[in-house]
Amino acid sequence: MPAERAYSSTRCAWRGKIFNFLKNTMEIPANGTYIIFDKFDIPAPEKLQVPHDASIRGSFDTLQAIEDIRAPIGKWGKANWLEPVTTDFPEYGSGGATQVITNQKIVLNKLEDLLK
Repeated sequence: MPAERAYSSTRCAWRGKIFNFLKNTMEIPANGTYIIFDKFDIPAPEKLQVPHDASIRGSFDTLQAIEDIRAPIGKWGKANWLEPVTTDFPEYGSGGATQVITNQKIVLNKLEDLLK
């Protein structure tokens, strides 16, 4: 059985047109997508250290991107260190979420609004 994981794609708020696009296509286009291995049942922007509400969660089979998954470079790709656990932006919260990044397209199994 494929593993399902939660993610926060490109660390942007998914509402409006972008959320509707994802709901209709159930695909995240190939780009820098952050995958979070922690499953949050309520929004946890402080754990993800993001400047938005982190209220949308998608689940998918991580094997579709396994060849491209890697630890992200710190400071959203601008540092010279890796950041497998969120720590670099304490102004957004305590951090502590595990993360990897992929540039592969991701086909979602499920898309949820954690505020509903």
